[in-house]
Amino acid sequence: MTTDTPIDTRDLGPEDMAARGFKRVSRGDAIRRYCVDVCMCGARQEVLMCANGGCPLWPFRMGNDPFRDPRTMTDEQKAEAAERLRVGRERKTAGDQGATPEGASIWDN
Repeated sequence: MTTDTPIDTRDLGPEDMAARGFKRVSRGDAIRRYCVDVCMCGARQEVLMCANGGCPLWPFRMGNDPFRDPRTMTDEQKAEAAERLRVGRERKTAGDQGATPEGASIWDN
C-alpha cells in the first residue's frame, strides 16, 4: 500500500499493521531479514561476511543486540524457558507457527 501522506507507525496498532500486510517479527529478525533480502540479495551466508561496518544495522545483522548485557537466569527461569521452547518446537513441527519458509522473502508476506 502506498500513500502520498506519511504515516506515523507509532499511532498504528497490531491490527492496522496486519491490514497493511505486515507480520509481527522481532526487531532482530526484521534487521536480519533486511540484510539478507535487500543487502545480500538473498544470500544468507553473505550476512556473516558483511564488511560494511559503516552501516548502522551492521552490529545487529546476525539478529541479536551485541550491546545488550547477557541475561542471567535462575534454575527456575531456565526450566520455564526450556518448557516454552519445547512447546514452541511441538507447535512448529505440527505446522502451527507462521514462520517464513526457507528461501521465501519477507516482502512476499
